[in-house]
Amino acid sequence: MLNVVLNACCGYVLVAVAAWLLWQLWVDAAPKPITDEFLKLLDDSFGRNWRRPRSWPWARLGWAYGFTFIGAVLAFSLGAIVSTVISSSTPPRTPAIRVETSERFRPSR
Repeated sequence: MLNVVLNACCGYVLVAVAAWLLWQLWVDAAPKPITDEFLKLLDDSFGRNWRRPRSWPWARLGWAYGFTFIGAVLAFSLGAIVSTVISSSTPPRTPAIRVETSERFRPSR
């Protein structure tokens, strides 16, 4: 019975710690209010509501990651072609298996 009570108490403490940690992460992730006047001006001019995907700069993301994606695909394709050419130019060899042993077997008399 004492084991059940101890496990329940540990479970309650772990759930409480998890709830506290989740609350702290939620509070820390909230944006702080901007107090500097210059930063307020920049935020009014260029700031976006990052919680609304419709206000995101999709064109910039497309230009930035589009070239990166094309470069990654070309590099992967070139590597695959080179690997195919190299592996097809040499025929696969079966490895020679050689077993050395130090035991000697003799017929008994």
